[in-house]
Amino acid sequence: MNKKKISFLIGGAVGVLFVGFLLFAVQDWTGTSSSVVAQPSSTGNTITVQGEGSVNVEPDIVYIQLGVEKTNSSAQKAQQQVNATMNKVREALASFDIEEENIQTKSLGVHPEYRHGEDGEQQQLYRARHIVEIKYDEMEKVGEVIDQAVNAGANRMEHTRFALQDPTESEQKALQQAIASTEEKANAMAESAGKKKGDVLHIKEHGTQVDFPVRHFSQEEMADSANTTVEAGEIEVVQQVSVVYQLQ
Repeated sequence: MNKKKISFLIGGAVGVLFVGFLLFAVQDWTGTSSSVVAQPSSTGNTITVQGEGSVNVEPDIVYIQLGVEKTNSSAQKAQQQVNATMNKVREALASFDIEEENIQTKSLGVHPEYRHGEDGEQQQLYRARHIVEIKYDEMEKVGEVIDQAVNAGANRMEHTRFALQDPTESEQKALQQAIASTEEKANAMAESAGKKKGDVLHIKEHGTQVDFPVRHFSQEEMADSANTTVEAGEIEVVQQVSVVYQLQ
């Protein structure tokens, strides 16, 4: 055999051994291998279940919107009439120990209005209005508050809106119900897949929905408000969640 060829073969073999030695040394020094190993995918090992919980509670606070409206040929006189009557309404509300900070103005102003008189000519009038919102926490006396305000001269009744002073407890109860409602669904879904429901991996809250009862009043009811009865009803607090379970 040719000496150059023999020398080439020996040199190649030594080179291979040297490269192998370097690879071994690098692997041993770093503690890791350069080869790529496929990791098992988590896809299909979890299930996501939607849940909803609701709690019905009685309101403990009410917001009453009412006020005074007057029409006059003079804008100034219309406003003066409204102010005088509203002062009487406030005096009536004071008998229920409603503090001034719980009576807030929602609408106030004077607007021109045009009407046709008996002779067919157009008349310009002015309509003045002052609407307030009353915050009150004695549910059994809501009707009395409205009656006293009307007797004092209030002739505009917008609505009553019932609410909760602190909805935290109701929201937490609804949230617990929503999460608990997902367990039965998760068990059924896991069983249909031939597996078992594992631990909870993730919970996402989709926000709180609260249905506040609102009562609107007609002008006929305002004219005949001798013994007004206002039924508060119940407030519905709804929570929705998405829960991710591990499959085993």
